[in-house]
Amino acid sequence: LRDGAGNVIEENKFFENKARTRNFILLGLGFSYKHNNKTEFYANISQNYRAINFSDLRIVNQNFRIDPNIQDEKGYTADLGIRGDLEGFFTYELTAFYLAYKGKIGQVLRVDSVLFNDYRYRTNVADARNIGIEAFGEISLSKLLKFQNKNLKSSIFANFSYINARYINTQDNSIKDKMVEMVPPITLKLGKSFSYKNFSSSLQFSYVSEHYSDASNSIRTASAIEGIIPSYKVLDLSLRYGWRFLTLEATLNNVLNEKYFTRRAEAYPGPGIIPADGRGFYVTLQGKF
Repeated sequence: LRDGAGNVIEENKFFENKARTRNFILLGLGFSYKHNNKTEFYANISQNYRAINFSDLRIVNQNFRIDPNIQDEKGYTADLGIRGDLEGFFTYELTAFYLAYKGKIGQVLRVDSVLFNDYRYRTNVADARNIGIEAFGEISLSKLLKFQNKNLKSSIFANFSYINARYINTQDNSIKDKMVEMVPPITLKLGKSFSYKNFSSSLQFSYVSEHYSDASNSIRTASAIEGIIPSYKVLDLSLRYGWRFLTLEATLNNVLNEKYFTRRAEAYPGPGIIPADGRGFYVTLQGKF
């Protein structure tokens, strides 16, 4: 254990030899009903299993510690939905789902007993459940508006999801009913595509709502290894043109030069937030011979 200046305060060595054997059967059941050629209803339920791996067990970092008794995750997933096509110009899908976790692996904020520094503690936090809906729809403008030119195609789409993810069945009041970390409640994507002969383009807007980076739902910490992740929005544009054996592609990411971040690091180059890339542009020329 080192202090902020890098001086060794405490040194411990642990020697161990562990082996874990697993035998299990995962079951699932699915149902699908086609009301007609354009509408389908479906329902599924299946068991989930996630085994712990080496990175779950061992890490050398003073800002991150692992529960030596961490266990595998178990649970199940159930969903119910409908998908279809309306008059050939509108395709859609709507799904409601429920994810159950038993002993979900997550991160909680703890305080060191020697230096009183904040650190991440990875363990089986508690049971958790995710309830949500996801909706997708795409409208073909060329079919809706009945374009006379068959070389001209255009469409718009939207994808929306709402997830309520919380920790349950725990006596730890610091995390009871708290939101599961790294699960944005709202995610929205809007896009438009356009093509004419050998030219095509697409524009996509993404929005991700505010969420937390640890099970304690910390707003901010002095070390910045945990805290809230503010909402952000990103706009991307891509262009493509083909001519004979050549294809030219250009992409402009983060058109609005949004300043945001999606995660926090506990070590290099942190601790602290990891800023996302700003506006970026690249061009690709491809030839097929």
